[in-house]
Amino acid sequence: MILRRKWSRKAIAASVGLALLGGGTVAAQSMTPWWITTDLAPAAVVSVQNGAVAVNTSSSLFSGSIARAKEKFATTGEYIGCNVTSFGDNGQFIKCAARDAQGQTASCQTLFVGSTLTLRQTMMLNAAMNINHDSYIYISHNGGDCESITVSNTSADFLANEGGVGSCNASNSVDIGAFGGSAVSVPNNGCAKVTKFAKPFWKYGPNKTMQLQNPGGNTSYPLGYEFAQSCTGAYGTGTFDSVWDDQWLPGLSDDCTLYIKLFGSGSGNISLSYF
Repeated sequence: MILRRKWSRKAIAASVGLALLGGGTVAAQSMTPWWITTDLAPAAVVSVQNGAVAVNTSSSLFSGSIARAKEKFATTGEYIGCNVTSFGDNGQFIKCAARDAQGQTASCQTLFVGSTLTLRQTMMLNAAMNINHDSYIYISHNGGDCESITVSNTSADFLANEGGVGSCNASNSVDIGAFGGSAVSVPNNGCAKVTKFAKPFWKYGPNKTMQLQNPGGNTSYPLGYEFAQSCTGAYGTGTFDSVWDDQWLPGLSDDCTLYIKLFGSGSGNISLSYF
């Protein structure tokens, strides 16, 4: 399920940059991204479903959501952004840069000299200066100069739901059963849910943290995930680095469903159980 909300669009061509850095995420999903279906950005392999930073060196493109990048920066090192510097003689210097989860980087820059700018140059500057923590950015360059930048400013929670744990629901999530039960197989790009917890023996709460286990499966590692629970507001991210790499999910209760979104390639499965 893709959640759609009204969003304000500011799309313009621009140049160059580095500044509003953030941390991104995961693998492309199967559904067409909202910024493609709404004609926000050109359809290209550089765009990914969940807003993760993507760098395409062969086509000189990079894109991503600053909100998603900030969220995942500590684990992936992704960032994307632009800045504008004004000089005393009316020169304008724009620079943009990005890094994806694989460590590929890209950057471009443009210098406008003088106080009289063309319409295209003005639009470039406006685009770069309108980037904020909610922005989705799409940039093309020629290896040095920025050729265009498209910017959309929207709500951060919209971006967080797009392709992430917010896309999991009761009907598309695999129930991994009861507390201490047998491990259940889940697609490595799918959704899992916990509904039974440890009832009626004891309740999850501040002093009882869930231990999520992965005792089997045929997935490749590392495998990232997100978890969320609406009634507690619990939310977090993590990575399974190998089989039997126990994860600890704090802040839960057994009052409502826990959802877990996996970010694998889709070509394998992981077995999950919990205590």
